[in-house]
Amino acid sequence: MMSNRYASSDYAGLSGGGFSFYYGYEELKDDDWVFVMRKGDKELVRFSATELGLRNGDDPTIGLLAGIEKSLDYLYSI
Repeated sequence: MMSNRYASSDYAGLSGGGFSFYYGYEELKDDDWVFVMRKGDKELVRFSATELGLRNGDDPTIGLLAGIEKSLDYLYSI
């Protein structure tokens, strides 16, 4: 199974094992950048920059890591 890592000044992402993680400007929630975790085509979690304690324009790799961390906390609490 292929994995993919990518980053720019306004988005970052990672995919592998059937999961994909994205943080950046291409997805918005109330004008905030967004972190999204998917399994295949199914969206599992979505958090805004504000929910992650970030601001639009913060380093997107930090947003990606913060989103993965919050997703794991959330998924293991249910």
